[in-house]
Amino acid sequence: MAHSSDGEGSLQTLGAGPANDHQDQERDSGISDVDDQISTTTSISTLFREQLNISKNGRRYPLSPFDEGKEFLLPNDEQEQQRLDMQHKLIAVLMTGNSNSNGAALLSPPQQLAYGGLVLDVGTGTGIWAMDFADEHPNMDVMGSDITPIQPHLFVTTLHRPSSLRADLFRVPNNCTFVVDDLEQPWDWAEQFNLALVFCRCITGSFKDPRYIFRQSFSQLEPGGRLEIQDFDLRLQHCGRAPTTTKVQSLLDALFKKSEETGLCLDCVHEYRGMMAEIGYEDIQEKKYYVPLGGRWPREELYKQVGWWASFVVVDFLEALCLELLVGRSGWTVEEVDVLFDLIRAELQDHHYYITFYTLSGRKPGSLSTIPRPTPGGLGAIANDLTTTKPPRCPCTKPPDEDAATHASKRFRE
Repeated sequence: MAHSSDGEGSLQTLGAGPANDHQDQERDSGISDVDDQISTTTSISTLFREQLNISKNGRRYPLSPFDEGKEFLLPNDEQEQQRLDMQHKLIAVLMTGNSNSNGAALLSPPQQLAYGGLVLDVGTGTGIWAMDFADEHPNMDVMGSDITPIQPHLFVTTLHRPSSLRADLFRVPNNCTFVVDDLEQPWDWAEQFNLALVFCRCITGSFKDPRYIFRQSFSQLEPGGRLEIQDFDLRLQHCGRAPTTTKVQSLLDALFKKSEETGLCLDCVHEYRGMMAEIGYEDIQEKKYYVPLGGRWPREELYKQVGWWASFVVVDFLEALCLELLVGRSGWTVEEVDVLFDLIRAELQDHHYYITFYTLSGRKPGSLSTIPRPTPGGLGAIANDLTTTKPPRCPCTKPPDEDAATHASKRFRE
């Protein structure tokens, strides 16, 4: 992890605060100067626009403020931010079985959250889950971490800036803070914290080694703390007899192969449970939800809606990967990718393809303190209903006595 000139870690808090043009600083164009510049309050909009992103293949990609040569597969532009927010809605509906659902859906036991503590949202993206969770759990502090500052805020500040900068602007709750950090580097900063919950959502394509993230989480969790993972398994499944060859399957095969060559695993979500057990997590819970990739063919209205959302959320994700892996590294053209995905979107409406969404929760050995911890605002309130509120069982969840293909065929086939 890079360090600022005063010797403190390079983790940067993204707080909210009143606009002040006098706090803007002149910046050199070199990315190597970014770490020194963001050690004090700085205009995030100018810093982000000038130095922390690069445009290529018609999309905007982040640059690391800690590692000048590091590249990222996923963009951070407005199109990607809209996709992330729709993904949040899709997952909430999927996990609750309620088309009107919003919020921070979790598999972890509600009583896990009753006594407060600090939550780390790994790869927070737009920060929508962190903000919803902070709203729903005022007794907990939430820290959303990402390499790119696209969360609602005005200023970048150091980790130890006064809390008065964390004003409730852009609907950011007072108990929610955003930080810029590269979590693939050592978590030196985390030694000062005891984490009650680490939340990892849709990290496929973001981290080369998920085991490292899970292992670091294990190290920084307090005894009894939990790691929760939510992610899409991109391996295609089909209701009934699958077509022999389709463009979407051929594309996924090419992406899986190319990602493996670059050291990135796009098809290892089904291995997460084994990774957690190997690291030492106990009481590992796993739940699967089936996600149709198209809204035309599912039988139930809820899954028609889920299918339309998924055809945007998942297909746009794959298209972004193609622009970087195939155009950037395999000689394709942007025009070829555009034509291919027009065909794929049409194809998904006619073929009964679906993928699996995994939720996993594992506990670090030990027991959480049962002494109620004060709220971030010092109010000492504890959410009384946390021990009784549980999300309803999603009707798309696989019954234990049926295999995936049989169950999905019964749920979706017309």
